[in-house]
Amino acid sequence: MKEAREVKGRSVAARVLAMALGGLALLLGTWVGLGRAGAGIPFPRGTSGAHGPLMALGFLGTLISLERAVALRRSWAYLAPFASAVGSLSLFLGAPRPLGWGVLVGAGALFLAVLAVLGLVSRGPRLPLVLALLGGFCWPLGAGLAAIGRPVAAAAWWFAGFLVLTVVGERVELARIGAVPWQAAGLLAAGAAVLVGGLALSLVVRDGVRVAGFGLFLLGLFLLLADVGRRTWHLGGLARFSAVAVLAGAAWLVVGGLAWIRWGYQVAGGAYDLELHTVFLGFALSMVFGHAPVVGSALLGRTVPFREQNYLHLLLLHLSLVLRFLGDLLAARYLVAVGTLGNALAILIFLGSLHGALLASGKARS
Repeated sequence: MKEAREVKGRSVAARVLAMALGGLALLLGTWVGLGRAGAGIPFPRGTSGAHGPLMALGFLGTLISLERAVALRRSWAYLAPFASAVGSLSLFLGAPRPLGWGVLVGAGALFLAVLAVLGLVSRGPRLPLVLALLGGFCWPLGAGLAAIGRPVAAAAWWFAGFLVLTVVGERVELARIGAVPWQAAGLLAAGAAVLVGGLALSLVVRDGVRVAGFGLFLLGLFLLLADVGRRTWHLGGLARFSAVAVLAGAAWLVVGGLAWIRWGYQVAGGAYDLELHTVFLGFALSMVFGHAPVVGSALLGRTVPFREQNYLHLLLLHLSLVLRFLGDLLAARYLVAVGTLGNALAILIFLGSLHGALLASGKARS
């Protein structure tokens, strides 16, 4: 019994450490993002290129791979989130590019291994696993492009594919695909195939990004039409909050898909900012906000209570992203800067709210 408690204690400590490293990556990525957006926030020289890996893999990749490691219950599986956090943080600290990105390639490969083992031991529906594996392949492929010297922009499309396919797979698992109309299932299959096919095509033809954008558009429509949030909206509380976050994220995914179709492959400028942040902030971060109480409870082994104040950071995220979107469209740098400040404030409020909820949960248990 004592040995079991010690093992469980080490597991929880590993989860807390991985989440702390992921949170640090989020804060550093936000800091660099503010500086890049011209918000008047100084940031260390030479760290501009670390913004993407810090946000996409250092934070989101760490969180997602940690969730899978906890589900697998194998100690080696925790190597994936730690490698993801360490690899992205090393890029911020100035590690040689092949080294930092190489660690992130390894993290992606470990994540794929975790997914494969989960697939072998799971008796659940196979479609969510297929979507997760497709998304999982996008991680090391994107990191590998950066590791061999391709622009980070070339990797960013693949990281978007990783996040979108992973999250959509999770939502499909919640919905139980058999419960949705066949038309919506067709949108899902077509969207995933077109997204992956477009990303593969982008390796040889830049217009592949436009094709991938059509896949994003279809997947966003699928979520708007068939996500379980449409059926849980009326329940109120956390169920309603999660539904609002998911459906708002799906709407941004539709917008992001249209942006990819319109502007295609970009490496800088307003169009590039708009294409990426509709997906990474509007879609992915909104999903994080909506799932945080449930995921936090599962990872930490304690209840993270839902509070109505959670709507504050969710609303701020989307309103500030609208400002940023308009700034990119109108080439108005001040709107982009104000919108980016709002994005950063939403993230800080989210982290503060999550910390406060955890403290309240701890006091309630004691």
